[in-house]
Amino acid sequence: MDSNETGASDDQVPPAHAELIDRIKQRDAEALAAYVDATRDRLCGFIRSITGDHLLAVVEVDDLLQEVSTAALTSLPTAPLDQYEPMQWLQ
Repeated sequence: MDSNETGASDDQVPPAHAELIDRIKQRDAEALAAYVDATRDRLCGFIRSITGDHLLAVVEVDDLLQEVSTAALTSLPTAPLDQYEPMQWLQ
């Protein structure tokens, strides 16, 4: 597990993630999909932290991540990536 998956600071971005982030900022949908996959544990942890127990009792975290991923891919062309890093934007 790398630093981004453990919730460590975004200053410690692994080189492979840095390349994906650069591509995401160029609106590359394949890079966004790869980034979501690479940071899945961190994103799922975030989703769990903001989702109530009542919802988690009826909806899987993976389903919520799929919804987040779909929304992110749809809004990638207009995402404010000049103001936010991809992880901040996804959260």
